[in-house]
Amino acid sequence: HRTFIRIALLAIIPMVVTTHLGQLPLLGLLLVTTPFMMLFSGRMIPAMHLITSRSLRRYRGSFLSVNTSIYQIAMGLASSFSAYLLQTGANGELLNYPLVGWISMGVILLSVFVSKKVKLIA
Repeated sequence: HRTFIRIALLAIIPMVVTTHLGQLPLLGLLLVTTPFMMLFSGRMIPAMHLITSRSLRRYRGSFLSVNTSIYQIAMGLASSFSAYLLQTGANGELLNYPLVGWISMGVILLSVFVSKKVKLIA
């Protein structure tokens, strides 16, 4: 649980930096997006451990199937919502990208809050 919280909170830093970047050379972009990708994928292992440890063994397969379905629906909705918010400016720049970053930060903080509640219930 502590690992999930640490990685989730650390992931906020490169996520906010990435969504507020101006134009950078390729090396600068790689220095920012690499930790972003590492931390975002790194929180999935502790998150899945938290989720699977809350289900009974005999129902775990069904539980994971439903969990995967909900996860994919949520990812689709989040992508659609982000696409709705993002606009392209006259010179090709992305508009409202920082707003998407702030919303993502809020969702991460919400996930940390919910994970603490799940731990207390279990």
